[in-house]
Amino acid sequence: LVRETFLPLFNGLITDIPEPNYLPVSDSRIDLDGTIFPVGSVGKAMAHFSPKITAIQQSAIHGYVEPTTAPAPLDPKDPRLPPNSSPLFKGCEKHGIVTKNFHPLVLERTRERLRTHLFSKCKPLRSVPRLKLTEQQAICGDPALPFCDPLRWNSSEGYPYFKFRPAGETTKKWLFKLEELPSGLVFLGYHELLDGIISYKRKQRRLGVVQPTIFVDCLKDARIP
Repeated sequence: LVRETFLPLFNGLITDIPEPNYLPVSDSRIDLDGTIFPVGSVGKAMAHFSPKITAIQQSAIHGYVEPTTAPAPLDPKDPRLPPNSSPLFKGCEKHGIVTKNFHPLVLERTRERLRTHLFSKCKPLRSVPRLKLTEQQAICGDPALPFCDPLRWNSSEGYPYFKFRPAGETTKKWLFKLEELPSGLVFLGYHELLDGIISYKRKQRRLGVVQPTIFVDCLKDARIP
């Protein structure tokens, strides 16, 4: 539904998405079941490491009140799981489950209802058409602009940047040169690693080439019933 709603905005754009230089699929250490078509592997140096121990700490009243939830299993050896059952692998295999298609008439009716709802209920908060945020606004936010929040500094940098996180750093602020003032953070520049990647991708986009974005599957460290 989201793709069909916004697809008309991109009609006429000529883009090319190059294929990354992966290592052979035969080098992969896992074999997932389902309708999944592997395109390559990344090797040990760039492989994603998934923590097996929860970061959730027990509160001071733990044991006084019977808990109704517990940290979700992260380790295949967790006694709550069946033998030889990896929660990460099982989660990845869900991508290979083929979904049933909706009837075209149902999609069209849903699209029209969503479109009508958006036009009637979603009041524009920005009077400038096609507003382009500055780097200061995009990174540090702008209190004067509705919904222009700063980056969430306590979340992961994303792949592959977290592989280069310096020792002692616990957030992604190391990727940005920032100055902290009473009024808030001021953006001064990027870390040389990120600066080089952003400059390259912007040049490529001006040529109609979109560099692919790599997403990583990971387990959510959260409490579950």
